[in-house]
Amino acid sequence: MVFIKTGHMGLRSTIIILCAGLAIAVCNAASSSTKDKPEIPADLRFDFKPIPSDENAIVVWRRAAELQVPPEDACWLLMKYCWTPNAPLPSENDLTRLQDWLKRNRAALDVFESSLKKPKAQWFELDRRAKQPEEMALWNLMHTRLFEAEQMAEQKKFDQAVASLAGSLKLVQWAIEGDPALIHYLPAERLRQLVQSAMLRLAGRKDIPLQSLKQLLSSLPAGDHDAALYCKAVDLQFSRYAYYPVDANTLSERWMKVYKGWSEIAATNAAYKEVMEGSRLERILLDPSLISQHPNPWNQNETIEANIFHFRIAITNVLSPWDRQDRLAERMRMRVAKGLIVDAEPLTDLLKDEPFPLSQQAAKKARTAYLAIENPIGRAIESHPILSESPLDGSEMLVFMFRAELNATRAVLALLIFEKQKGVLPEKLSDLVGERILDQIPIDPFADTPLHYDRNRRIVWSVGLDGYNDNGTTDNQGYPDLVWKIPPKN
Repeated sequence: MVFIKTGHMGLRSTIIILCAGLAIAVCNAASSSTKDKPEIPADLRFDFKPIPSDENAIVVWRRAAELQVPPEDACWLLMKYCWTPNAPLPSENDLTRLQDWLKRNRAALDVFESSLKKPKAQWFELDRRAKQPEEMALWNLMHTRLFEAEQMAEQKKFDQAVASLAGSLKLVQWAIEGDPALIHYLPAERLRQLVQSAMLRLAGRKDIPLQSLKQLLSSLPAGDHDAALYCKAVDLQFSRYAYYPVDANTLSERWMKVYKGWSEIAATNAAYKEVMEGSRLERILLDPSLISQHPNPWNQNETIEANIFHFRIAITNVLSPWDRQDRLAERMRMRVAKGLIVDAEPLTDLLKDEPFPLSQQAAKKARTAYLAIENPIGRAIESHPILSESPLDGSEMLVFMFRAELNATRAVLALLIFEKQKGVLPEKLSDLVGERILDQIPIDPFADTPLHYDRNRRIVWSVGLDGYNDNGTTDNQGYPDLVWKIPPKN
């Protein structure tokens, strides 16, 4: 499979998922009391009901986290071939590095594997300041498992490779379904994409048995629950994080750390440098030297009310057809951002050449201009997706992408099974239903119609974000079709 998308969309998806981690880092601090705080609306309330620890697979993931050996930076780049169909094998030296990393994670992988014996999984309801090492254990060890499955396939151990990928799919699906906040939900969905891509790499091997293809297809989760799971994650996100804004000084401290991290990435990544430059105003408004001079820099009740509005629209959007998305939240955010830019212009002019963090002298110079801005932190939060109390912005779009990926994976696997049985690809996707390989034709969530398919070009495609059918080409430089290639005939 080849999932073709523009570099812009790839960066946007990556930043949105990364923002999940950054936003929670901003929120994981002691909350401040807010006078006359509005009640949590019933439609956004999540009532957490913990399951017994001895039934919870994520308890085991936490134990695995103590044993894991995180990969070197180079390993992250090397292992991409494991979920890239038709990608060549790394060099012998690079494979040796990956194999050594796999060996060093053997104990952690064995513990991680044992979690499959548990009946269910649930993320912990913890103090918001507490660390959750199981998050990184899932991310690191899932990548390790994908490399291990690739090694099994290279050795023609197809039964073991299929079982390993099916187990990985079950683990990430647990992470998606186990009462996740968005910090868990979005990365877990991204991991499911990787596992599905690894499945299609395995399915494209010339000597894979028909039964193995059927097992891969049968291991895919149902595709009609993603929207409901997302809505549950949004409710939990609001109840756990967005309803409890942190105090202004803590927010400033966290934002300084985020900005420092971006600075390090931006040194070698022009895209992140652009993101940083676009966040300069927020960096000024959250400077601790300025905050300390303002008697009321943040109206937190207004922030909560804004969050209620944005969260409700996100839920409405993910349950609606793609062509009926409500863009009011985006327009309101732009309106707040434009108003803030105008009101803060005297401040930004004064500090345009000042380095961060601001010196006491610079802060003193800017004090009058800063005090003239009403609710500076609250407006910065509402207008900036990463400063908002959740990684919500753009997450609805990602859900549609995740659904398209799952449906296309199902279609490609079914097409390969048909070809294995009949010797040729079917004329149309409905033939897969006629042969009882699938119960229904996989749907394109961006069009609410069946996915498109061309057997001569051996591709399946979705119309993508613009809803316009480019006939399975990627010539549209803005929002091209999303295309999956069917591996060559065995």
